[in-house]
Amino acid sequence: MVFFMPEKVIYRNGRFEVIDEDEIRGFYTDKDGRIRPLTKRKKKIVRSVVNTSSESEMLNYVKSILKEYINVAGVKTNPKISVNNRWKRKIAHVRLIMSKRGILVGRPEFAINLDKIRSWYNIDPELADKAVRFSIAHEVAHLKQLEEYGKKMYYTGNPRNRVYLELIADKYAENLTGISSTDIAVIEEKLENTRLGIKLSVPIFMKEIDLNDISKLATYKNKIYARVVGYESGKHNRYIIPTRSITNIKMIPKSAKSIDIVVFDKKGNPIRSKKPITVSREELEKNFILTP
Repeated sequence: MVFFMPEKVIYRNGRFEVIDEDEIRGFYTDKDGRIRPLTKRKKKIVRSVVNTSSESEMLNYVKSILKEYINVAGVKTNPKISVNNRWKRKIAHVRLIMSKRGILVGRPEFAINLDKIRSWYNIDPELADKAVRFSIAHEVAHLKQLEEYGKKMYYTGNPRNRVYLELIADKYAENLTGISSTDIAVIEEKLENTRLGIKLSVPIFMKEIDLNDISKLATYKNKIYARVVGYESGKHNRYIIPTRSITNIKMIPKSAKSIDIVVFDKKGNPIRSKKPITVSREELEKNFILTP
């Protein structure tokens, strides 16, 4: 007995379904010589791991992530947890009250923006969970810094030290969550733009950049425009974040081992790359034009 399937019936998700003509994108011939329809791929439905309609459940879920990461990090500090929905950008933040002598006053406060977290989970639970976990891990890293580096070193007015602490916190969050900080920046921007109803003219995605193909890059006399974001110092054996724009190769010491840069597209927009663009000082001088 041979069973012939009608053209508009497909076997999907463990059962036969009659498909709508609007779903058909084309046709193909199967191994038995029958003409079968190609249907539109249905969007994967990801259910939220938490009930977004309940503020108490949302708060308890965030607390459980915080407790998990504090235990993994071995942080002894027990922060006070509060809700602060006034922030426009951050979803979590460690707040410290310091005296003029750099002494911590009271317990650190771990503040959470529940309104933004809830809106992100309603947009895309999968992406929102990644963003929330990374943000909490980043702030837990700051608590760990407070214990390891000391209160006075943590509370500093030197912008170079603050940038360094943020970079270290990002690296710690990457190791803890398995998600890169560049991917998180894209995820957060996508969620926030969707929340605010902003339609982007350029899709957000990370690019593989081929420096040998300069046809899509901003150039001048076959040299690529680049911005220096940091370099590894051979003399001091540490990573240096410039506190001012580097516009001349002479501003970078000859002892620099490697230099991280950002390049631009033809419209002058910085290009997000999947991997950091690292060059030597000689390559930078030969092939690039430095711009603020």
